[in-house]
Amino acid sequence: MSNGKKTLAQEFSVLFNLPWYVFLIFAAVVVGAGYMGVLPQGMAGCFAFMIVLGTVLGKIGDNTPIIKDYLGGGAIVIIFGSAALNYFGLLPSIVDAEGTVKYSLVSNITSFFKPTGAFLDFYIAALITGSILGMNRKLLVKAAARYFPAIFGGLGLGLSLGLVMRGGASTGGMDIPPLVLKKFFRIPVSVSLWAFDFVIMLTQMTFHKPEDLLYGIILLMTISFSLNKVLLMGTSRTEVKIVSAQADAIRDAILSKVDRGVTMLHGEGGFLHAPTEMILSVVSNHELPKIERLAREIDPACFVIINRVSEVWGRGFSHSKQYQFSEKE
Repeated sequence: MSNGKKTLAQEFSVLFNLPWYVFLIFAAVVVGAGYMGVLPQGMAGCFAFMIVLGTVLGKIGDNTPIIKDYLGGGAIVIIFGSAALNYFGLLPSIVDAEGTVKYSLVSNITSFFKPTGAFLDFYIAALITGSILGMNRKLLVKAAARYFPAIFGGLGLGLSLGLVMRGGASTGGMDIPPLVLKKFFRIPVSVSLWAFDFVIMLTQMTFHKPEDLLYGIILLMTISFSLNKVLLMGTSRTEVKIVSAQADAIRDAILSKVDRGVTMLHGEGGFLHAPTEMILSVVSNHELPKIERLAREIDPACFVIINRVSEVWGRGFSHSKQYQFSEKE
């Protein structure tokens, strides 16, 4: 007679709410891509591999005697199993003939979970989405009918204005003063446009309902957000400063393997007053993990400072690259 417990075959017949054969195909693709070094480096690649590894280790832990009853089951196996795979170097990693790590899953996941990575954005988006979907359905429908037109209207207006301004044109309306301020005083267009529109909206407080003003504020905020994203699309960069005793080797690696310019800053230690070298470079966001890996491989004790830069002007960014060779070469 059955006592209601599932057999081992039944436990493994469904993995991650998928039939075992579907999950097996998914896992084979993800693991194969990881060991070939072609697994995406962003959120998609990190989550895909963690889903496969977590599902398999979790099932093993939940069905292993003693572990499932006394040691925490699947959760503890996922934690210690992943740590063991990393410790013994069994996770995907590709090293070229020169000993340089070209691909490392561990480095990708580490970068993803850093404050500068994408996990914080994902977590905030998931938290907001979960809060909205957890609301009463009727209340949510009523709120959506009122606020969604303002939100999507603002996104559409911001996108349209951004495309027009990126093309160097104007709609002939209130975007002309912000363009003038941008040209002569370098004030961001989205900021000045929001300020002008907000002042205009304040003048309507006397003859409009507070509810209408709230819709207007939401509209202005979404216009400003989307306009700023369009205007800065492709212009944001990352500033990297590296202090290291092997600054010359790191500089050469960045120049040859990342193809980014560097500036050497000569400094002095604040305590021992010993001379030190600092590498300054501005790179694109997708080049940052590669530079971090190169710096750690050459000097694990290096000191790295990373800052987000909203806009960069100069050779290699707003102007095309121009290669020059030193007299030594």
